[in-house]
Amino acid sequence: MSESMRAENPAKVSAFTIEFALYAALAILGLFARLIALDAAPLAQGEARQALASLNFARGMFDGFTGSPLLFSGNALIFALFNASDANARLLTALGGSLLILLPALIRSELGRVGALIASAFFAFAPSLIFFSRYTDGAMLASAFGFAAFVFAWRYINDAAPRDLNLAAASAALALLSAPDVWTIVLAIILLIILSRAGLIAPIISRPSRITDHASLLFSAIFLGISTFFLLHRAGLGATFAMFGTWLDALAPGGSLFDPFRALVIYEPIPLFFGVAALIDLGFALRQRERAHIPILFAALWAIVALSITAISGDKNPAHIVSIVVPLILLASWYIGAWLTRLSEAITASPDAKELLLTQEAPVLFLASVVTGFLYLLVVEFTTRGTLIAAENLMGVTARDASANVSAAVVLWLTLAGIVAVTFVTITTVGWARARNVGMAFVLVFMTVWTLRQTALVNFGGAPEGTSLIAARNPQDLIVMQATPQSARILVRDLEDVSRWRANDTRALVIVADTALGPALEWSLRDFRYAQFVDQPTVTQDAQAYVLRANAPAPGADWIGQKYTLEIARTPPQNFLRWLIFREGASAETLDAVVWIKKP
Repeated sequence: MSESMRAENPAKVSAFTIEFALYAALAILGLFARLIALDAAPLAQGEARQALASLNFARGMFDGFTGSPLLFSGNALIFALFNASDANARLLTALGGSLLILLPALIRSELGRVGALIASAFFAFAPSLIFFSRYTDGAMLASAFGFAAFVFAWRYINDAAPRDLNLAAASAALALLSAPDVWTIVLAIILLIILSRAGLIAPIISRPSRITDHASLLFSAIFLGISTFFLLHRAGLGATFAMFGTWLDALAPGGSLFDPFRALVIYEPIPLFFGVAALIDLGFALRQRERAHIPILFAALWAIVALSITAISGDKNPAHIVSIVVPLILLASWYIGAWLTRLSEAITASPDAKELLLTQEAPVLFLASVVTGFLYLLVVEFTTRGTLIAAENLMGVTARDASANVSAAVVLWLTLAGIVAVTFVTITTVGWARARNVGMAFVLVFMTVWTLRQTALVNFGGAPEGTSLIAARNPQDLIVMQATPQSARILVRDLEDVSRWRANDTRALVIVADTALGPALEWSLRDFRYAQFVDQPTVTQDAQAYVLRANAPAPGADWIGQKYTLEIARTPPQNFLRWLIFREGASAETLDAVVWIKKP
């Protein structure tokens, strides 16, 4: 910005500087949340299979599996240049998930300046987005690059800048190489074009635009280069087109229709609640046929298509929630930003509004928060003890019978009474018109606190304290479902000790392992030079150690074994409240293995 512009409009310069600083801070914090302790949890079975394919290719070994072509090629390059580790296997998704944080800044005029900042904040701290940014799966990359392709294409349509077209082409190529979920975005774009051509919405293209030869060449080079790893892995091109078939197969109905809704209510209540409100507002706004609403309509179509497909699909991979959460965040941010802007303008326009905000609305909001906190403590105490002893002592009331159980109905009635009381005080204090703003502010504050708690629980909470199966991921979470516990790493360390003792080399032990134990074990033993994975292993004279299923017989009478857990899977909780608050109350299904070595 020139010195003359700074002198003419210092307020605008200051606002721009603050806005830029906020985006930078959100990007740094979001990247930090995705990179910190990235290798804390061992790779799950699905992650390990994707990483193994890249590692085998980097080592020159045949592997018929490709998975996500983008992850395959990217991780193969990382493993070849650096080393194969859990953190490096997740690095691409962590960086791709961080890209989402900055994209709303490019459509500030459509989302609103406040709405764009809110969207960036949601992208930075959403529980599910952080989790799948720390997970080796292409779903996060498909949503990030798919959204980036739309944003840059929209900017090119409006400004005709060749740079935006080139970035759109590159992003589109990367999205198509990421995961089958990208075809959900493609379907949403097709529906948007159909609505525009039918005259139901404003025209998408306002000026003549064309795809340049440079952009086409860039798209082709990235698409072919990465899918085939620069022609060294031509099977990757077939795997790329096969993802469309995988997406079509997922349209076959199966499973529960409510799975995605349960996950959204628990982990992403703000995008769900305010996203639905935005859909209603958008329905009325579309009557004005403004082009500025087209990105918001795209987000609406994307959310509806993704939610519908995920609900009916027989493929219940939790990673599909990413393609629902991203557009819902855009919708919710647009709605919340518009509401905050109107509220700010109303306070500025009225000389008494600021005083009323400080003397009436803020105290009522504080009271509602205190009552909600107390009710939450009641629910927590009832969930853990079945009594209200602590709550009664807090209020100075002595229980007649400290051991008496309090029914869930009593807790429910107390909660309803608190809600009614707060609602009555709010309406009588600030009136019907302003009570709506107080209510929205309260819901937003409550859901924000809840969301931050879910972010900590699902990404950094680990398994419940006191359990024998310690893991950096808790499989009782709906979006986790299955995890590899730390005992898999203990198995590796024990084999290294045995190898050092037997062969004077930590990685020279001759190991025979059962392939039925899954790719996570094969990934864990990747550095053992003489590890073999076979179906139904038989005893050979060369083997110095066996890794077999727990129910398999011992290789011989002179062998000793040690049991390890390699996988923990989620089971339905017996106590929903206890699960909701503490992620406890359900048993775990495990995949166990036994390491056998000869007696010394």
